[in-house]
Amino acid sequence: GGNQVLGGGDPSLGSGFKTLCVRTCDGYYYPISFATSPARFGEDEQTCRATCPAAEVALYSVRTGEDVRQAVSMNGRVYTELPNAFRYRQQFDAACSCRRPGQSWADAMGQSKDLTVERGDIIVNEERSKALSQPKTDPRGGRAGAPPAAANPAPAPNNAINAAPSSPAANIESRSIRTVGPTPYPVR
Repeated sequence: GGNQVLGGGDPSLGSGFKTLCVRTCDGYYYPISFATSPARFGEDEQTCRATCPAAEVALYSVRTGEDVRQAVSMNGRVYTELPNAFRYRQQFDAACSCRRPGQSWADAMGQSKDLTVERGDIIVNEERSKALSQPKTDPRGGRAGAPPAAANPAPAPNNAINAAPSSPAANIESRSIRTVGPTPYPVR
């Protein structure tokens, strides 16, 4: 122990347990909920299956602050009783994966109904993504929001070119900016 849960760890507060999704073929596990109650184990079990569709998985729960060795499956078996407990630490088994060979994560996850979706959520699939990325056009044929193109645009007066001295800020803005961020990595 040592790390006491606020409120004495009352499970009704939803903070008494964490749930783990365990892949039975090699004992590999990953967290589903970090603070939950037994009333929500059913949802977590569905999430567990949905996140690892190509392998047999089981939901295990453990009291907050306890180790995976104390984790118990829904049918009351302790994790360490699993024939393949911790096997993933000793050897890699290519046949034991949450995805089928050559399957992308998007395909693997698409095999199951998304349980996190609620009514009113906008789901962006490939088709919708293409539609959203198209420029919006108005009925007149021009781009929406763009003023109608003038037949003969008036030439700019010559003195406008030399009016403002070139500032360093203007040069910086014209350069393209590259965005760099962390690369997300999937569950093994």
